[in-house]
Amino acid sequence: MKYIFYLIMKFLLYPLMIIFSIGIRLRHLLYDMGLLKSKSFDVPILCVGNLRVGGTGKTPMVDFLVKHLEGEYNIAVLSRGYKRKSKGFKILKDNSTTSEVGDEPLLQKLLNPNIMVAVCESRCKGVKEILRENPEINLIILDDAMQHRAINPKSTILLTEYGNLYTFDKLMPIGTLRDLKERAKKADIVVITKCPEKVKPIDLRLAMRDLSLKPYQQLLFTKIKTQEPCSLFDNTPLVEADKVMITTAIGMPEKFIDEVKRNYKVEDIHIFRDHHNYSSTDIKTIFEQNEDKDCLHWDTPLLCTAKDAVKIKELNLGEDITRRIYVVNISLEVIDYPQALNEINFINTVKNKLYGEYRRNRKSHKPKN
Repeated sequence: MKYIFYLIMKFLLYPLMIIFSIGIRLRHLLYDMGLLKSKSFDVPILCVGNLRVGGTGKTPMVDFLVKHLEGEYNIAVLSRGYKRKSKGFKILKDNSTTSEVGDEPLLQKLLNPNIMVAVCESRCKGVKEILRENPEINLIILDDAMQHRAINPKSTILLTEYGNLYTFDKLMPIGTLRDLKERAKKADIVVITKCPEKVKPIDLRLAMRDLSLKPYQQLLFTKIKTQEPCSLFDNTPLVEADKVMITTAIGMPEKFIDEVKRNYKVEDIHIFRDHHNYSSTDIKTIFEQNEDKDCLHWDTPLLCTAKDAVKIKELNLGEDITRRIYVVNISLEVIDYPQALNEINFINTVKNKLYGEYRRNRKSHKPKN
């Protein structure tokens, strides 16, 4: 019965997918013909993105790149600032809020306080404003900009999730792709993210085969490394917790939930839509609903991701609640595989893609000491 329902829905949605496909192809055609212009900048620009909606690990990847490059270059990260309530170009400050700049840019700033993080609906305007505000910037990372053609980046990194490769997906609304599969050929490096902890070499080889990369493209395998939960406000580690609850508002939360289940007995899960703006009522209700359950009590810890935490921190919650909220931070880890890039080669490849031409054109360029 479910299969029949699926076929009916697919049949009904197919015309919408065709219309969506025509619109995307027309837009790309206008850029290819030069009727819509793509602007190039002298400063190296690195695009990090994906082809589908939902989370593929862009935030950990941008954080990974920043941490490996910020000692050598003056970096700025530019994002759209999805679901922010403000408009125009904004540079994140110490007192910026998620409503002003969005949750993911604010998280990037918290993870990397020494770099410039900015938001702007127009990527071209954003780049111009960044360089006007700080002419010393010599690397701009565009976060989630694979589908934007208003800028010609020096290099593009495409992310696709292990077990859910873009090659097997379809355009919305039947699938989750927001751009054409053939756009993948614009990427210099393709990253398969969220690989299992103990992935087998044969599975990596099969994933590599399924992508069918072009000769000029290079591949990187990564996995998510989960850190021990820490208190929302004072980074105190979580100790002696038999049972935990989970709340999250991220794209594709299954990996996060599975990781928590590996280490804790999860008794209750509250999933909100990606980028959900938490309210005090949301959090208080989670505790209150479970206070009278036999398996839970008021002191049961509530675990969330770092992306959730930047919004929850802004809420007016009492100490009796905040002391029971813990954040599970994550980082990106490169998997060594003989036929793919390792961590050192990946960073060196990114540098060569970005700075080979830049150094030739600007002999005065000097990296940070």
